[in-house]
Formats: sequence, structure tokens, C-alpha cells
Amino acid sequence: MKYTTVPVDMQDAVAVVAGAEQGARALRAGELLVHPTSSLYGIGAAVSPDADRAIAHLKQRSPGKPMIRLAHRASVVRNLPGVEWDARCERLAADFWPGPLTLVLEDGTPHGLAVRVDSHPLVEAMLARFGHLITSTSVNRASAPPARDPAEVHQVLERMLAPQRPLTFLDAGPLPDSEPSTVLGLRGGKIRVLRPGAVRVESIERSLGEAVTP
Repeated sequence: MKYTTVPVDMQDAVAVVAGAEQGARALRAGELLVHPTSSLYGIGAAVSPDADRAIAHLKQRSPGKPMIRLAHRASVVRNLPGVEWDARCERLAADFWPGPLTLVLEDGTPHGLAVRVDSHPLVEAMLARFGHLITSTSVNRASAPPARDPAEVHQVLERMLAPQRPLTFLDAGPLPDSEPSTVLGLRGGKIRVLRPGAVRVESIERSLGEAVTP
């Protein structure tokens, strides 16, 4: 597979800004983008059905399987047409974003909108420059463990099918071992933990002042 690797020294503020700008340019150009998150490397693009299909093609996964969206701040999500955003969402965003909590919101689609504001500084800076949601999913073949190290990313990319559009890899170095994001469903008036993760149920219950269904 042919792709462009952009090394980003996370200890160098100038390099982080340059990497964020290059990532935003790649997104605006319609490229696929491998990027770090707080827990693993993800692969994403500017949100569109074609982008989801291109990523599903790479990972050899069902094109109908929903993917997470990443935003740089809660207001981007709050103002999306059709998304149900209430006082509970506001509280959770204030307490846990940016951070490892993914909210699944009602948006009129069969699966809802799974969205997070991630805390990795390179992604935060890049999305602030891009200004829109991106689609994102872990860098791995279907059913295989996700990549947390650049060497693992390269190995996974070399085993993937040829991309249907240009691909850029923002190499931010090895990521620390950490739990995946907690996925919390907020559809239909119910609050349910759909995937346990880094944010504990007890913390969510303290934030909301009500019980959560595990």
C-alpha cells in the first residue's frame, strides 16, 4: 500500500501545530487519515457515506457498520441538525470532554450518532483547524486488536487492501497503554453503558445524579 507518513514530535509545540495543519489539509482534500487518539490509532476522514465505505473497504468490514465521529468541541455536536442534545448531554460533555467517553445520541438514523471529543493534543489541534466532524475507527483488520504503536500501524496498513483515495499517517509516536473509551447510549430516554471503558459507571452516575443501566 502507498501512503504518506508525517512524523510529529509531540514534545515540540511547533511540530504539533505543523502536524495539525497538515492533517487538516488532508481532511479538506478528501484523503483518508491515520491519526492518534487518547487510547489508540484511528483511521478517518471528513464525514461522508463515501468515506465510510472507503474505510470499510480498507478494513474489510461490513460497510453498514456504524463508525464513531470525532469533534473538537461539544458545540459542534450540539448544533448538528437532527441530533437530540439535552441537559444530560450538556453535563456529560462538561464533565468528561475532552476525554474517553463516547456518547451515542439520537439523530433519526437506525444506529444513532456515536461521537466523542478526544483529548489527544494533536487531534484536538487538527480538528479545531478543520472545524467539522470526522469519521474514525481503530486501525486494525476486522476482529484484530487495534494498533497503539507506529510500527503496528505500518504493519496493519501493509496488510490492508489498496486505499480508494490518498492516505496520510500522522505518526505521533507510541501511545500509552489505556482502556478504550466508555460508550454510553442516550437514545430513547434511557442511559445505558454499551461498552465499559476508561470512564467508570460510578463517575457517570455522580455526574448525572441518576442511575445508569450497565
